[in-house]
Amino acid sequence: NDDDRVDSIAVKIVEEFMKKLQKQKTYRNAKPTMSILTITSNVVYGKATGNTPDGRKDGEPFGVHISSDKPSVAYTELIQFASRLDYEGHRFNGNVIDFMITPSFIENHFDKMVDFLILSISLGFFQMQINVTSSDILIKAKANPKEYENLIVRVWGFSAYFNDLPESYKDLLIERALKNEGKNY
Repeated sequence: NDDDRVDSIAVKIVEEFMKKLQKQKTYRNAKPTMSILTITSNVVYGKATGNTPDGRKDGEPFGVHISSDKPSVAYTELIQFASRLDYEGHRFNGNVIDFMITPSFIENHFDKMVDFLILSISLGFFQMQINVTSSDILIKAKANPKEYENLIVRVWGFSAYFNDLPESYKDLLIERALKNEGKNY
């Protein structure tokens, strides 16, 4: 949230993690990559974890990558944070900026979206994942899968047909879309 103190703590955590990781080898004797900011099992781990200080409730999924579903957190804040991370060496895996935007936002604010992408690239980041969809589309796709059999979504590091996903993933994507529709871009 553009808090230098909090961002510096996160950068220190990544640095310490990397110091430990550099001493390790994978089972194939390769250098491991850092995935500290990636949780592809965010739903499973969230179910097994109690309340957390950020307001996440007992059993709720953890956030994904560098993202926020809180309407008060602007995407520019996520970019600012991501730009402060060190991507040298094997620190790149897991520094993915992940968010959702409605098609109508892009249609109504095309110039702002272009400016946002140019600013993001100029600040620097490793990877950005953007789902361009609405909660309405996802809800309709879940209710009528045959009508939306070609709907592909980005899910925490991979792309998949929406209706091939487990129900818990579909529900989480719908929930994220609903939250993001009230977001300050």
